[in-house]
Amino acid sequence: MRHIWIFGAIWVVLTAIAEWALSSYIASDPFYSVEGVQAHIALDAFDFLLRLVVPVGTFVTVFILYSILRFRADRSSQQDSPHQFRYNPAFTWSWVGVSIALNLLFVIHPGITGLQQLWASAAHAQASSEVDVEVSASQWEWQFSYPQYGLEDVVNQDGQDELVLPEGKTVKFTLESEDVVHGFWIPALGQKKDVIPGMTRTIYFTPTVADDTSHNPMMRVQCTVICGAGHPYMEADVRVLPQAQFDAWVQQQKKLSASGS
Repeated sequence: MRHIWIFGAIWVVLTAIAEWALSSYIASDPFYSVEGVQAHIALDAFDFLLRLVVPVGTFVTVFILYSILRFRADRSSQQDSPHQFRYNPAFTWSWVGVSIALNLLFVIHPGITGLQQLWASAAHAQASSEVDVEVSASQWEWQFSYPQYGLEDVVNQDGQDELVLPEGKTVKFTLESEDVVHGFWIPALGQKKDVIPGMTRTIYFTPTVADDTSHNPMMRVQCTVICGAGHPYMEADVRVLPQAQFDAWVQQQKKLSASGS
């Protein structure tokens, strides 16, 4: 029993330290910067799994190290240990039981509950989307058009393809590929969709924070499917603007389009 108490105390202390370190890491790491309704659903699921994995990981680590250090045989010892255990039913069934319980928990939450949230979000987005963006993928670039505003293949002041979205509005993306399979992903908005030749696919995002690629590298369009030699560079900047600024941008793009024609 003394060893069990010592082991338990070490495990609890290390788990508390690891959870604190994890919280500090999550708070400071830019890769956790999510800025969309759907992204928060995915991130909540990931955080839940990560926080439960920590005590399991520390338990296994402490168990192995404690056993090695405390019960190691002396080099000069030529005798077998007086305590030999081939089978420990209590430990075995406890380990199996906890493993089954954790896996069932993960299937239910965040598995089923997370999917229900995403499905509900998608259904709400379909009914309430206010902006339509047509996305054309090709080796190796993204092109963005806004049919409701009469804007095609919009670019920024440097002539680069750029995706501009309104803050707090649900956006419907219609995805098409001109050649091979690509992957449409905006990390900060938390979802991806394969763009498949010959198919028209849709995905919905609701950005919640005004931001852009220069301030947050997760706010970008990135191809996630190896689509040829230029795949690593198949990305585009994203800007999320307050509604008034987005409306001004639309008017500016219309003027540029009119002057160009």
